[in-house]
Amino acid sequence: MPTRQRLFQVGVVFVTLVVITLAVSSSTGLLPASILAFVLLIAIAENTAVLLGPGTGISPSLLIIFAAIATFEPGSAALGGVVVGAAAGIVLETIKAKRWSAFVLNTGQYVLASTAAAALFHAFDPQTSGMQLAAALAAVLGFTVIQYGLVIPGVSLLHDVSWREVWTEVRPALPNYIAFGLVGVLVGMVCKAAGAEAIVLLVMPVVISRIAFAS
Repeated sequence: MPTRQRLFQVGVVFVTLVVITLAVSSSTGLLPASILAFVLLIAIAENTAVLLGPGTGISPSLLIIFAAIATFEPGSAALGGVVVGAAAGIVLETIKAKRWSAFVLNTGQYVLASTAAAALFHAFDPQTSGMQLAAALAAVLGFTVIQYGLVIPGVSLLHDVSWREVWTEVRPALPNYIAFGLVGVLVGMVCKAAGAEAIVLLVMPVVISRIAFAS
């Protein structure tokens, strides 16, 4: 393994472990029971991802992650972000192929991006009237910046391709990231207001997003 790639992976692992530790130690509330359903849906979605290029793909899990974030309480939001982010790293094809470098990058970037998104969403106090849109935009933009900021150099090092080539492959998905992130927040807020049974509302937007990504 090249030195730059090793250093990058060590850095991702170190920062991820620090974030996990902080999220666990700072949690002051319990996660909702519905997180089990979110984790299952995320794992399924990640294993039906649409490939965009070498080492990159996109899946409906983004929508589910944001729906889950919107259901968390402020005291457990960061911990919830860690859990749903870790679930997104469970890609069976990567594990079976023993591509541990890709596994580390994928899991790390999802944990960091999801935790940051959860923290940003609740920092804007989405329970306050008029703040929901600002909270959703902050979460989606934070998630996107961190994920793209880690995926582009990570894939570049892992597959020995230029940053520009990776950016060219993932750039078309950027509008979908923002759109489906916002839809996910909306669905999550509905789920929180209506109860856990409203999680079935995720099925239709997930199917639509899967079709959109594939096209």
